[in-house]
Amino acid sequence: MKQLYLLFLIVGNVSLSIAQNVNVYERSMQHEPSHDFDVLHYKIALKFEGANRAFQGETTVTLRSLSDHFDDFTLDAETYQVNSVKTTDYQSIPFRHENGKLHIQLHKTFGYSDTLSVIIGYGTTKFQVNPEDFGMGANYPLGIGF
Repeated sequence: MKQLYLLFLIVGNVSLSIAQNVNVYERSMQHEPSHDFDVLHYKIALKFEGANRAFQGETTVTLRSLSDHFDDFTLDAETYQVNSVKTTDYQSIPFRHENGKLHIQLHKTFGYSDTLSVIIGYGTTKFQVNPEDFGMGANYPLGIGF
C-alpha cells in the first residue's frame, strides 16, 4: 500500500510539473482596449414593416468612460441610416454618420468611470445587405430577413 501511495505521489508531481511549464514569452500579447469606453448595456427597440422591407429602431447605449476627458466616441453603424442621437432627457447631441461609423460628440466632458447613456434613432427602407461586403458567403443570413 505504501508503494502504491508513493507511485501516485511521484506520478502526480511529474504531471503537475509538466502542466505548469509555461513559456511566458510565447503567450499572445494582450493589448490595451482600442477605445476609451466600456459599453455596459444596450436597450434595443425595433419596428419592422415587412411590406416595405423597412425597419426603424431606437437603441439606448449605456457606457462607462475609461478616460479622464471623455467627450466623444465612435460606434459601428453599417447597414442603416442614423437619424438622431440624444441624451436620456431627449436633448440632441451632435453626430456624424459616415463610412459605417457613427461619431458622437457629447454635450459635456465626462471623467474616468463616469456612466452615461445616449439614445440613437435609426432606420432604413428597402433593406438589402450583401453578406460578401462583410467577408461572408453570398447566401449567409445576416439576421434580418423579409
